[in-house]
Amino acid sequence: MKNLIILILLAQTSFSQSISGQWENKQYGYSFVFNQNGSYTFDFPAQNMRNLSGTYQNSGNSLLIKNAYGTVNYKIQWVGKQLRLSDAQGTWILNKVGENALLDESKFPKIIAQSRSLKLTEAGPKTYETIINFVLDKKVTAADYQSIVAETKRMFLKSPEVILGDIQTAKESFEQILQNGDPKVIGQFRQAFLGQVYQMAVIDKNADMQVFWKIFDKYLNVVVFDSKSQLVLTSKDLDAYLNYIDLMSVNQGGHKLSVTNRKQLSDQTIANFSRLSQNEKKFLANADLAYQLTKSNLSRFTAQQTQTFRQQYIPKAQPVQTQQMDANFYQRYSRMMLENHVSMMNGIENLGGTGDYWEIKPSYGW
Repeated sequence: MKNLIILILLAQTSFSQSISGQWENKQYGYSFVFNQNGSYTFDFPAQNMRNLSGTYQNSGNSLLIKNAYGTVNYKIQWVGKQLRLSDAQGTWILNKVGENALLDESKFPKIIAQSRSLKLTEAGPKTYETIINFVLDKKVTAADYQSIVAETKRMFLKSPEVILGDIQTAKESFEQILQNGDPKVIGQFRQAFLGQVYQMAVIDKNADMQVFWKIFDKYLNVVVFDSKSQLVLTSKDLDAYLNYIDLMSVNQGGHKLSVTNRKQLSDQTIANFSRLSQNEKKFLANADLAYQLTKSNLSRFTAQQTQTFRQQYIPKAQPVQTQQMDANFYQRYSRMMLENHVSMMNGIENLGGTGDYWEIKPSYGW
């Protein structure tokens, strides 16, 4: 299970990414340790490489490694907080050990259920709670957590191997999402998760999902679900979409949507959601992310950058100021709004800040 996020755009000067420390790739089983004194070790048991050691020099986007077998020069690339080292032979993809652990399992050792030799500790329901919190961007109540504990115990006693495997898979998958650090990936993950839970709990009436959906339903208002794409549109994302339109208009010296137009556009969005293209649905379903991204970038502009941006960026669609909006009009408008967003972000990137990166943090604290 999982929880929502606040995405905070920071300038590169406020955070210097360092390669020092222990890095690993769990999928293939290799790891690097870069010590601050300039030495390193490398392990790749599958290739009979253990404790291969040498020295390294890091300069900008270049990493020079020396060992008994020779010298290798790698190009450094950061993808979120993921470290990638590339040369002519290929790329090592690495995540920092412990950097994005979902939770410290050593803090939850208490055994809450047992079936033969298999044991369920508090870390199991805590894993589900942490993911739910992240998707919701809200910490669930103590009563909600007790519901999660009771349901996890029930499912464990019914199918212990299945549930322990599910908990481990959920933990590892979510940690990979955190390690990636890409807001687009975060948004897609959130939507895929919510869509699957909604499909299983509400449409398929899956008994094992009812307790979890009951918790989600307390905090989320799903206004429309598209069964074909399995995307949900929540009232939060719908409001953010309308706020995004207001932000775009005000930035161009215009006005916000009137109450009437806002209501009309909201109704048309709900009515036409299933008819939109896949990319338009994804944009709407992640509108809160798009709104926060755009708002954060625009707020960092200087007065000169703001003026230049207004002169260079001409939106393809202006905010709706009409009393008449049929389905065809709305679908054309939605398509142009997506094109607007792409153009706007390209303009921001051209004017604004190279070297920026995203950090993912829950708004309620970690």
